[in-house]
Amino acid sequence: MDIVGIISRAIVDAIGLLLSGIVAQGIIIATVLYNGFIAENLLTPGEAFPYLNFNSLSGGEGSLYYFVMFNFYDPILTIILTALGLIYLLNASLELKNNLKNMWIKVLLILILSNISFFISQDLVMLGNAIYTQIYNFGGSRHNFHDGSNFLMNINLGPNPNTTIGIFIIVLVFFLVLFLLITLSIRLAIIFTFPILIPIFTIFLILPQTRDLGIKIWWLYIDAVFSPILIGIPLILATYSNNSSLILGFLALSDTIPFILMKEPSFIGNLGFLFGYSAESTAVKTIPILRNVSRDLKTVVAASGIPINMSYSARKNRNLQVRQSVRNYSSRNSRPPSNKTFFRVRP
Repeated sequence: MDIVGIISRAIVDAIGLLLSGIVAQGIIIATVLYNGFIAENLLTPGEAFPYLNFNSLSGGEGSLYYFVMFNFYDPILTIILTALGLIYLLNASLELKNNLKNMWIKVLLILILSNISFFISQDLVMLGNAIYTQIYNFGGSRHNFHDGSNFLMNINLGPNPNTTIGIFIIVLVFFLVLFLLITLSIRLAIIFTFPILIPIFTIFLILPQTRDLGIKIWWLYIDAVFSPILIGIPLILATYSNNSSLILGFLALSDTIPFILMKEPSFIGNLGFLFGYSAESTAVKTIPILRNVSRDLKTVVAASGIPINMSYSARKNRNLQVRQSVRNYSSRNSRPPSNKTFFRVRP
């Protein structure tokens, strides 16, 4: 055998030994990754729901919060109040007689909401923490999701783990654990970032052109806060299962829950994709039909000339005439269109 064949065979054997080691220790490595990063830093109540204390003296998030408030929020608020004052002055000076009472009430409520938005975001985090703690402590030591060995070690790689199926399962487990790590990290970044920006986005609710953006930001923050509560449920169910496929399914579901919640329309806001779109489309289709029926009934009743005050017998006779008019009206509309032309052409 030449030197090239020896080197090639050595490389193939080395790759095989490496893959065998990865497959043999893959579940253990995935469990260590889950326990060391996800469970410890992203799923514990104190880490998943951090206390937001943006004190200006503490630096960090607090200094950035007040920097945004003083340099961006206050100028935008000043411009909005100046514009509203000019609108009110023009309306009073030119005697346009526009009713601005509802607009002022709406603007006042939005400005109050923008000023207390940080405290609302803080209360949402505290509420989520109170609910999440009950889920986190469920199941004792054997059926809790903050120990990855309770469900990851139950994944079976088959009688021969070194085959392609075993390698595929190991890669899939690593991908699902890594994806959960990324989504929970992004969710934690949203919790720290959006309270700084929510006062500005709340002001956007005043203008119709920017109202949708402000609403989306609020619901995105709310969905991000409460997502660990739903993520923990399939992870708990995975600890009760010995079926490898079902465990992988629960792990995949916990990965997709944040994206389901952040789907537009918001899941928490109006029950999202369950029936939000269908109810809206049904209303859009039903309202014009009801309007057409109402218009046709008004036409028939107006043509019948029913007086308001009538005796019972006279009202009964008029009702019979109305029903006959409705039949004639329906039969007349159901007739096929005639073939007559607008202009007669004589030969």
